[in-house]
Amino acid sequence: MKPVFKQIPEKKLTAQQERLMAPLIGLPLFRWRQEPTDLKELFDNNIPLSIWRDNGTVIFINAWYSNRSVLRCLSFDYREDKEDDEGGPVCLCGHIVGDTDEAIAETATFFWSLKHPAAILRLYMTTKFDMSSFRPEQLTRILDNQRNLDLQTGSWSTEQAVVLATRPHPLHLRLGMDVTFSGDNGTAFAEALETRTSTFGYLHIETDDYDRPPLSQNSFKRLLQLEGKIERLRISLLKEIEMLLLPMSAQVDCLEYDLEVKRIQENAFDTLSIAAKHISLTFFLDWLEDGSWYVYVISFFDRLAQLGHVESLSLSLNYLDPTTVSFLDSNEEMSSIARAVVGFIQGNPRLKHFSFSDILWCVDDEPHLPQIFEAMEDHPSLRTVMIQGCKDESDDDGVKYLSHLDYNALRQLLSRNRNIEILDFNRKRISDGARIDELYKLNLYYNHSLKLLTEKPTSRSQLVSTALIESASGEFPQTAVLIAHHLDLMATWWWPSILINR
Repeated sequence: MKPVFKQIPEKKLTAQQERLMAPLIGLPLFRWRQEPTDLKELFDNNIPLSIWRDNGTVIFINAWYSNRSVLRCLSFDYREDKEDDEGGPVCLCGHIVGDTDEAIAETATFFWSLKHPAAILRLYMTTKFDMSSFRPEQLTRILDNQRNLDLQTGSWSTEQAVVLATRPHPLHLRLGMDVTFSGDNGTAFAEALETRTSTFGYLHIETDDYDRPPLSQNSFKRLLQLEGKIERLRISLLKEIEMLLLPMSAQVDCLEYDLEVKRIQENAFDTLSIAAKHISLTFFLDWLEDGSWYVYVISFFDRLAQLGHVESLSLSLNYLDPTTVSFLDSNEEMSSIARAVVGFIQGNPRLKHFSFSDILWCVDDEPHLPQIFEAMEDHPSLRTVMIQGCKDESDDDGVKYLSHLDYNALRQLLSRNRNIEILDFNRKRISDGARIDELYKLNLYYNHSLKLLTEKPTSRSQLVSTALIESASGEFPQTAVLIAHHLDLMATWWWPSILINR
């Protein structure tokens, strides 16, 4: 295979090359023999590398470029795409250095437009480099090849904001706390989103830093009032009182939001319009008197029960300062939360996924969890439920979890709802050992057997007979499931044989 790089001999380095390489003395400088179309070679090789381009820039790969303050520098990395918005481990880190912003922007456009096996491109640091140096056509080229962008820094012009908001394909865009929109504080970005004819995709706006939010309050309001333009929206803590509930009413399919409940009225949810079908919400419970936070939780569940359109919900209870939170010690308060959870489950027939893993004060105590399990028994859509569950490292098969979990109630649930899984906070099935494991095994078999009903008659007959001979052989529950689902086939096998024997 022809080598990808050609080393530039040290004695042939120009004065500019030596100056740009000075912070990494001893690292060889290479050039591409032929500029690549993808980055596979770089992702497969973690050794430090420096690459010269003829426009007077150097790309440093997997090398920590110290003393960046003396030169213009743009720092970035690629991360694996994970469920967590932060992404997975870094696959490739890089710095682009040069003497002019225009040259660095040209090299970045070239490099970020190459095919790559990772999904998230993060721009996290600049030194003496102006992000507005990217021309709109350069940013367009990047976004047409890089659909998952995490901007942690930079002041972006109105022209760039329009490009970010109007690419015709869905984007995954994160705007960090150090991002600003120069000139209009994000007005052009919000207006451009409004003109879209297709949905944007995923937009995450970090707002923890109250002094420098990426968007002004008016731009935020305009963005949150858009109808059907954003599929998935994630917003961190908001400060302004009049803004706190606006994300809850955003016309999006999926909403992720953090809320300090002390800043809203106890009845704030009672008539609130909540449009999202997929909700991931964190309530921060700090500084509420007398542990009154449970009133907000009940009100929220009651409102979702009234609306009845939720398909997935993850509700977390958290705190910024644990010394400010009063925990529940009243069984009536716990029972009230449990009743609200039951009402929510029963009121949302399309609910598929439900996580209440850290509402510890009701799910880990009797008799509340069995009541919640009972509400799930005949639910038509529910598939995965996350509760707390804390696995003991002991090898004892008796008590697998430290929480006060009623395994009889769990076994009853799994016996009556063949489609459901009960998971702990690590997304592992909660089990007491062999008995519940066997129930999951039977339920899997049950659902596979049901799917056979959709097969063509000849294929179905062959598959059922094979299952009876092999997988269900000697297993009475599995055999009973097959007979119950495919009794019509059994008749076609049985009656002809009777007639022949006669």
